[in-house]
Amino acid sequence: MRKKIIIGIIIVFVLMAGYFVYSKKVKLKNEINTQTESFTEFKLTKQNITESLSTTGIIQSKEESHVYSKINGMIENILVEENELVKKGDIVAIIDSSDLTIQIKQQENTIINIENELNDLKNNGNINLINEYENKKNSYENTKEIYERNKTLFNSDAISQIELDASHLNYETMKNELNVIESNLRNSSLNQDILLLERRVDVEKNILENLKIDLENTEIKSPIDGVVIELAMENGQLINNGNIIFTVINTDKLEITTSISEFEINKIKKGQNVIFNTLSDEQLIYNGAVSKIASVAESNGDVSTIEALIDVTDKNTHITPNITVNLTIKINEKNDAFVVPYSALITRKKGKFIRTSDDVFIKVKTGIESDMNIEIISDELKEGMIIKVKETISLPNYDKSGDMKPGIGAIKRIKGD
Repeated sequence: MRKKIIIGIIIVFVLMAGYFVYSKKVKLKNEINTQTESFTEFKLTKQNITESLSTTGIIQSKEESHVYSKINGMIENILVEENELVKKGDIVAIIDSSDLTIQIKQQENTIINIENELNDLKNNGNINLINEYENKKNSYENTKEIYERNKTLFNSDAISQIELDASHLNYETMKNELNVIESNLRNSSLNQDILLLERRVDVEKNILENLKIDLENTEIKSPIDGVVIELAMENGQLINNGNIIFTVINTDKLEITTSISEFEINKIKKGQNVIFNTLSDEQLIYNGAVSKIASVAESNGDVSTIEALIDVTDKNTHITPNITVNLTIKINEKNDAFVVPYSALITRKKGKFIRTSDDVFIKVKTGIESDMNIEIISDELKEGMIIKVKETISLPNYDKSGDMKPGIGAIKRIKGD
């Protein structure tokens, strides 16, 4: 019985040993198949490399101005149509000015009359008032003399009571009028009268100036260069001060609004160069620059975005505002850098390596990344050096110390460890 047990144990051990050997052979075969992948040779040269971010945005005008009336009136003639190009200062609409023309003429006559009165006062002083007093005094003396004579005649029964009363009334009336003129003359201040008239002239001239400004404002002018949009009024329509007639946008001063993911926004900086194209003509490339980055993010579901503005630096682009464009923001760029395809990099526990044509592994640091290539940095790199690039990168086998095990395709030596 004991002998059978021993034999059984030996059989189990033999089977386990056979399975272990078989597994090692299969693993070695797989390693040989992996390590014998085909390589392409790549000549290392210094190139320019650019890291960029691609997205979309909306073109809009940086300068937009409403054209509105500054007076009340009736639109006599609108001289432009929607989508028409205008220059700053162009007359684009006319408001009826007939009433204003009449008011201005009347106001000018008012000022002339007041100025004549003022000049007369300055030249003659109170002479008119003095002359009026002298005339009134003579009249008073005459009525007084008549009244005194009539009293004598009445006492002699030469005249009736009615005649006496009439002469007395004339006397009292003239006396009162003389007292008023004497008071005016006594209280008259020539300098004060002149000052009041001068103030009246100033007030009336201000009114005239405002009327002339209103007359100028009957000619509506474009405040900027641009294109007419959103025509809101028509000929013959009554308009009030502040009513918008239409809007002008400047198509030569454009900017792009775009939204950047919160995961990418740290790469975007003010002043970065941008290239873009419209969806209608992807071959025509325009230039711009990042001008502003919002300080507050907007939530769009699970991901937040930050708005960025991009100035269009090209002139006379003739791009229509409010269309979508494809953007490429240049995040970083470098000239004369060693650049290789991503597939040239071999990643190990100790870092990243490239493999030369004679199977020397050189440890490198990486720099700027583009869509297809990546910058590599090392003092061991030489221009013209041939390196191996394989389509599928496999990781070499390591032992416990971190060094590669020898075998098919094993490393001869490693630089940079």
